[in-house]
Amino acid sequence: MAAALAAGALLPLNLLFGDGFHRMGKAASFLEWGWAVAVLAHLLSGAGAYWPGNGSALAVPLVLLALAAMAGGKEKAARAGSTLFWLAGVMLLGVALAAVSQIQVEWLVPVPGEWTAGLIVSLLLPSLASALLPGCGKAKTVLWTGVIAVAAAAILQGTLCASVAMGEDAPLFELGRGLGNGGYEILVSTAATLGWYALTSLLFEASAVFAEQWGMEKQSGRSLSFGAAAIGLVLGMKLDGRILTGGCLLMWILIPMLHPKNKMKKDEKRC
Repeated sequence: MAAALAAGALLPLNLLFGDGFHRMGKAASFLEWGWAVAVLAHLLSGAGAYWPGNGSALAVPLVLLALAAMAGGKEKAARAGSTLFWLAGVMLLGVALAAVSQIQVEWLVPVPGEWTAGLIVSLLLPSLASALLPGCGKAKTVLWTGVIAVAAAAILQGTLCASVAMGEDAPLFELGRGLGNGGYEILVSTAATLGWYALTSLLFEASAVFAEQWGMEKQSGRSLSFGAAAIGLVLGMKLDGRILTGGCLLMWILIPMLHPKNKMKKDEKRC
């Protein structure tokens, strides 16, 4: 219920602006760069939860960050992300089909649930697509984001029960373990890691675009983004949930939404 209500309330916000990310000045672009790097370092620390073991909590995020930095640009990253979406989707579809038979209908009764910062940020991520590839079919992306979020929440609640699912850092991993047969566990971990890489690429390429907009050369901006995010990971930087939520609403929704209006007012004054 929480995922469905959050999706209905937040996903339309991704459609409120046009190309505001591309009309920002240097100061706003600098702030957007810093925020994208901070969110990347905050979120990516969770990727290690899908590979339990000594050192994986830091090693996995750093490897994913390095791979994203070596992608070579937003166009290549977009093509890679599209390919990985379908590859991970096929894997997770197999897991979902296996999990359906274990869903307990009584566990699907709606229960009160918080709109966690992670859920809110995930539902606002489609807005960054405009920063990378304008006119890339954002409405369809927003719709699929909602479908996937609600379907995943329903399957996790129905197989783990709401209290267990909400208490786990990596509930999808626990679902794979609960299906028995170690193959599902590996399948879930692999698919989730592909998803983490796609997320890393999205945030990293967005930060690189913002770095160019505030005056950095392309390669220098990419190196700076990588270095700043890596330092954040090593230091274990975490953002308070309220700051994370408010910052994403401000940086990814409000600022881009206002910039086209400011540009129109300036054009009207010139006329």
